[in-house]
Amino acid sequence: MRKIAILLIFLFFGINSFAQSTDDLYEQNFNIGMDVYNNFWMNLPDNVVQKGLNMGYSVYGMYNYQFKKSNFSFAGGAGITSLKFASNSVINDVKADVITFDTIANGINYDRSKITFSYFDIPVEFRYKTENNFRFALGVKLGFRLDNHSTYKGERLDGSEIGVTIKNKDIQHVEKILITSTLRIGYKWVNLNFNYALSKIFELERGPEIYPFSVGFTFMPF
Repeated sequence: MRKIAILLIFLFFGINSFAQSTDDLYEQNFNIGMDVYNNFWMNLPDNVVQKGLNMGYSVYGMYNYQFKKSNFSFAGGAGITSLKFASNSVINDVKADVITFDTIANGINYDRSKITFSYFDIPVEFRYKTENNFRFALGVKLGFRLDNHSTYKGERLDGSEIGVTIKNKDIQHVEKILITSTLRIGYKWVNLNFNYALSKIFELERGPEIYPFSVGFTFMPF
């Protein structure tokens, strides 16, 4: 996933550099965009605390259809999203019938404990652009589960003070589809973005009922 993300980011900058040479970016029918944001995780279990920045990103391409000569347009496309959840907890058994977050005991030193969720996205949105390049977009995206894994780096959880790195792939009971509402507002290339998940990360009654809300920046010509 990391190699794919790097490739897509290079593609984003390459195409956008070419697009900058055109007279009117809005006339481009196809756009490459990139969102960078911090995830705020909602509905966490008791005693589980989000730790530090929980950075996420989305890279996508969208086809833009302008409604005649108006300032309104409709866009749809495809992309990749990665979400990070860093906390004071671990999943001791990623294959359990019910996934639980177990808090790390006081006195155990650790560098990080995080879960990463990756999705293939199909985004759609309605857009509005004024004559002075103020931009607004409202939409929704369907994220189809690609990958998920947990990483823990620190002392062993049994208190033996031995350093370990533990990685687990394919956490059970992660929903196959994540539905997210999207809002973007800004000027020219740089926009603020707000994303609010309309569905939960885990299957009902098979894991914590967490979901992300994110705030960040978008870099996209449209």
